[in-house]
Amino acid sequence: QLQDTLNNLRHTKAELDFQEIQAQTDEMTGLYNRRALNTQLEKFMTRSHVSGKSLGVLMVDLDGFKLINDTYGHHIGDEVLILVADILKTSVREDDFPCRQGGDEFVLLLPDTTARNARNITERIRKAIEALPPIPSDAEHKASGSLGGTLLLEGEERATFMERADRYLYQAKESGRNLVVWEGDVL
Repeated sequence: QLQDTLNNLRHTKAELDFQEIQAQTDEMTGLYNRRALNTQLEKFMTRSHVSGKSLGVLMVDLDGFKLINDTYGHHIGDEVLILVADILKTSVREDDFPCRQGGDEFVLLLPDTTARNARNITERIRKAIEALPPIPSDAEHKASGSLGGTLLLEGEERATFMERADRYLYQAKESGRNLVVWEGDVL
């Protein structure tokens, strides 16, 4: 009887662990989702404020993604999203936190980084997205990305931090797309 109870508890715990992972993962890309982003951002910000170590945030938005979906279908758009997610997974350090925020928007949290290192990661991601082959192979439209990023300021609130990164992302879009705007860049 005791062994059966223990087995049931182990099974229940495994099921709860699985459900927690599912609740924090974007089903299509395998990246963390917005819920996980919100939780992890709070943890990283607290750690940064307490330790004094930096925290960077990078926002990625795919250029012309609606045109890809409208022209070739959502299944092709999904393939592009998966490829971009793979770029994010392979372009980051072990402690970085890549997420799909929704649609064609991605966020990357970069703990314990420098502005120079974060800028280098950002440019590497932009170039990798730009280098993706057209999908389908005869497509006239290719994916590219506009990226914006910044470092957390001392004592800064979450909303202000994320709004600032978003503002840099939209500067990249307004300045011609397929660009990186990192805080301090002069356009």
